Amino acid sequence: MQVLARLVATRGGAAIVLLVALLVGAALAPFALRVEQDDDVLAFLPEGNAEVAAFRGAAARFGALDVALVGVRAAPGGDVFAPDFVARLGQATKRLGEIEGVENVLSLTSVEDFVADTEKGGITAAYLVEGPPGTPEEVAALREKVLSRDAVVGKLVSRDGDAVMLYAFLGAKADPRAASQAIRAAVTDVFPEEEKHWGGAPFVSTYVYDVTQRDLRRLSPWAAAAVVLFVLLAFRDALGAALALAAPGFGILVAYGAMGLAGERSNIVLGSMPILLVALGSAYPIHLVSRTYELARTQPLHDALAAALRDVGPVVVASAVTTMAGLASFLVMDIGPMRVFGLYTSLGILGSLLFALFVAPAALALVGGGRHARGAAPAERQIAALARACAARPVSTLGALGLVALGALAGLRGLETRMDQAAFFDAGSEPDLADRFLRERFGGSQFLQVVVEGDLDDPLEVRRVAQLADQLERVPGVTSTSHVGDV
Repeated sequence: MQVLARLVATRGGAAIVLLVALLVGAALAPFALRVEQDDDVLAFLPEGNAEVAAFRGAAARFGALDVALVGVRAAPGGDVFAPDFVARLGQATKRLGEIEGVENVLSLTSVEDFVADTEKGGITAAYLVEGPPGTPEEVAALREKVLSRDAVVGKLVSRDGDAVMLYAFLGAKADPRAASQAIRAAVTDVFPEEEKHWGGAPFVSTYVYDVTQRDLRRLSPWAAAAVVLFVLLAFRDALGAALALAAPGFGILVAYGAMGLAGERSNIVLGSMPILLVALGSAYPIHLVSRTYELARTQPLHDALAAALRDVGPVVVASAVTTMAGLASFLVMDIGPMRVFGLYTSLGILGSLLFALFVAPAALALVGGGRHARGAAPAERQIAALARACAARPVSTLGALGLVALGALAGLRGLETRMDQAAFFDAGSEPDLADRFLRERFGGSQFLQVVVEGDLDDPLEVRRVAQLADQLERVPGVTSTSHVGDV
């Protein structure tokens, strides 16, 4: 700390430190801007787990990992079996199939139907809905035909026939965010007036990311304002407030710049890193600046800088290293996004610490502080009075703290653990409305896949699959099943 004090407490050394900091920031900025967002919530599944491996294996074989669900309800007085609606449903199905990343689309107009050939024997295969009906009689016949097929009722068309569902199966390398936006645009273009609902993992993950980013954009200014307010109240100095904000800003630049250099993608958890660094990283320069201003009341500023670094520098370093060690413990987790969060948030803390130790004292050495000639701020006197009162009444202070702790422990009983994806969104939000619609019209939007391996050319094996499905439908919460035996 003495060597550091001699470096940054002189105007020449301070100028060099500030120049190096500017060059480092300028070099990292382009890489920080390259960081892309990865909003795949399934990336949080633990690695190396046998059940997770089986889940991903099933998804790779059957393409059921990312399924976008689009529910379309006929307009009031409309009919999903009307010629115009059927024609547009076929158009929407075709357009969804042309979207990059969508491997397969399933709807009433793309599903096959198998019926007995009464004239020649055997089976006739054709699309369930081969085209728009031309007459009212054909509309009625199409309705009767479709609603008689157990394999599609409650899955592709609601039981009362007032809504349809489109399933868009995304490929393994598809971008869920881009695909969901393209799906939304295509369906809205074909069904501009009808009631539409967007469900499934691609839409839910996109919603969670968008809401997280919107909340961060809304909360970040308030967090910055809180830091500025408290620093101004304590220091009554604009420079101190600016340094308190610049330290976490430099840490954020270091973290995202390192991610860009490593080609790492951000994730939902990393979206909270800026707020976290503002809360933690702003403390390091505050300690040094406040101690410098306190000492500068009785000695020259440069001497006060050197003394402050010797006095509180080791404490600041110890605090930052402890925080970094806690975040680095995430590196032993078997969840990839959490390891990324721990590593790069630790780098952000390191960047904030280096700013506090080098750049903040250098800025004070060059610019000076407007606070050091004044007396103690009111906040300092009040905090000192509170500390003296607590020290004078240790039993009462510890007793009050114990009561607060007991109250907090009692509140733990109210915590709720949920496995429902609806926990990610608010009541009345678009995903919540979609979840209600899909639950009411199609039994829900959550799927459980069961892989059954066997000789499916053997009628006995197919019958056993059907028997398994019958048993699953008796499980509470299961509304319907789909399997090869349905066909």
